[in-house]
Amino acid sequence: MRAHPSAAPAPSTARAVLCSVPAMRVAFLHPRCPAQFEAVIRHLLDRGGVDVDFVCEQVVRPLPSGARQITYAPDGKVSDRSYWFSRPFEQPARAMLGARRAVQEAGLRPDVIVAHASFLGTAMLRADFPHARRLGFFEIFYDARVAAGRREFPLSVDQRTRLPALNAWQLMELDACDRGWCPSPFQRSTYPAAYHSRLAVLPDPIDTDLFSPGAPRGALPDLPPGAPIVSYVSRGLEAYRGFDHFMEIARRVSSRHPSVHFAVCGAEQTFYGNELSHLRARSFKAHVLERVQVDPSRVHFLGHVSEDAVADLFRVTSAHVHWTVAHTLSWSPLQALSAGALVIASDSEPVRDAIQDGVNGLLFPPEDLDAAADRVLQALRDPEGTSAMRARAREGILARHAPAAACPRIADFILQGG
Repeated sequence: MRAHPSAAPAPSTARAVLCSVPAMRVAFLHPRCPAQFEAVIRHLLDRGGVDVDFVCEQVVRPLPSGARQITYAPDGKVSDRSYWFSRPFEQPARAMLGARRAVQEAGLRPDVIVAHASFLGTAMLRADFPHARRLGFFEIFYDARVAAGRREFPLSVDQRTRLPALNAWQLMELDACDRGWCPSPFQRSTYPAAYHSRLAVLPDPIDTDLFSPGAPRGALPDLPPGAPIVSYVSRGLEAYRGFDHFMEIARRVSSRHPSVHFAVCGAEQTFYGNELSHLRARSFKAHVLERVQVDPSRVHFLGHVSEDAVADLFRVTSAHVHWTVAHTLSWSPLQALSAGALVIASDSEPVRDAIQDGVNGLLFPPEDLDAAADRVLQALRDPEGTSAMRARAREGILARHAPAAACPRIADFILQGG
């Protein structure tokens, strides 16, 4: 006798039905692969039931095994002759059209699209995938605080006039996506209040196994053995991240501590900020070194180094100095906290999301470099006095940023729509 269609299948049939459920397809969009999403992709693949595609222009690091990579070329190039005021919108639009073409040619049919909303986005894919859930990663909005930057290097009238255009693409994405997330409360606060209810705060994962306390693992370039080290790490040696302030702090500290050395990681390049339009020097580093005299034998410029080397630096540093304007919170202070280093940072809004003064690090008024130097000297003279603070720093990172803590939250947000 034939079973009624509504009757429960036999156990073996039920297993077959379960196994035939198609995996959820998630497509990530970012110009550089894997960007902020590597740890989350790894978690999704380990979790199972998810197929991952990554649409990018450039591969910085290979994807975890099991994910598929699809490259695109922007739809033409932004010409220097294009209208300067609309260029901030034209650039991501050309990239997005190239990504859309690559998605079509690859035959993708994603259930969820996750895009970095500053560079690519989901709005142009709405017609292609009307039923896909669209999620955005929102990093920073150019409100008055962020746009102010360094008052020593003000924006020109044209640059100030163009500021709304810097946000045009993100505003379109805020309207088009179903939901989005920001990595910190301050970064979410920069977006218009009308959108806050649609933006979750989900901390970035930090590789807490790599950035962990202990002995160096042999990746750090040679530094003087046994000398106390004060560190500075930034993507670029620029004004936004206070490279000049660090060198002033180094000058003050070196004059009062005869054996300290300083290790500086970062490219001789400005990624954020406006200082080079005010200077004649070839770089901000060159400008600063002409004006701030520190014994060059005690300052070690390591350039752009590997994450392994940065992790080793944080294991040996006596104090890690971080200075920033109101902008994105760099990963470097979080990585330093994770490695159990003492972080001495400027008391600014993004920093306060990660560090409580005297609890898991030390803060100083952004313009009071004497106070910063005093705190560094205090750490050099009494390293054991900061041991409890450094332990709490590590504990806090494990609770919020360890992959085991951060990735499930982001994965649930992606798979369940927040």
